[in-house]
Formats: sequence, C-alpha cells, structure tokens
Amino acid sequence: MAKLDGNLMHASLQALCLPEERYYNAVYGGLGKLSNWSTSASNNLYGFVAVTNMHRMLVTRFTMLGVPRGTMSFPLSMIKSVKIGKTIFGQNSVKIVIDNQGKDLKLNCTFANNVYAMGIPNQKENLDALLVVLRKYER
Repeated sequence: MAKLDGNLMHASLQALCLPEERYYNAVYGGLGKLSNWSTSASNNLYGFVAVTNMHRMLVTRFTMLGVPRGTMSFPLSMIKSVKIGKTIFGQNSVKIVIDNQGKDLKLNCTFANNVYAMGIPNQKENLDALLVVLRKYER
C-alpha cells in the first residue's frame, strides 16, 4: 500500500514518461465523478495529473488507501473538450472529453488549491498553469 504523497506523484508520473520526456504542472486531485462518491475508501479514486514537454497528459489513479487503479497517457490533441468550473466547496472542477478511437472517454477531476501534509509543493501554482493549458481546449 503506497502513501499518496509527493514521492508517489513523482514516481508514478515519471513511469509514464517516454525517453527524453519530462512532466510539469503536476497536481493531486480527485479523479472520478463526485456523484459516485462512496463511503468505502477503496471506491473513491485520487491521483496525479500532469502535462509533458511532448504535449501529452499523464494520469495516475489510486484508491485513498494507495492501491493503484490504473494509469493513462494521451496526446493533448485527443482532447475534444474541457469544461472548467468550481464545486460548491470552492474546488476546481475539470471535465475532459477525450476522443478514444471515435468513442468519448470522460475524465472528471476535482482539484483543491492547496493540499496539506502530503509533501506536494506548489499545488496552486501547478494547478493554475495546468488550467491555462487546458483552457485552450475549453468549449
């Protein structure tokens, strides 16, 4: 069982990088639909999102207990649309629709401006920079 922290963020995102690829704007957040929130820690997904110098998005997902629940990486050009808003709790809500070989794949993310006691520096600055990149695809 892994601890969701800066070390896991770096290791899991770096594992998705291609040779000579570097990630940036890495953030921690909830990865799933808020309406599907469950009281079971193993059903709620959290993880890390970043973009790379090769114009790809990296996503790693874990349960609250640190159990891996999958990864994905895709070119930013596969993004069909992005909707950015705020939740009722003031967090940033990002809904991304990806063209997956003619079928829509939806990725719903919720990001807080600050994450405390996780060893993840610069969450707000990285989130602001990530949102700038994603706003290019907003429709």
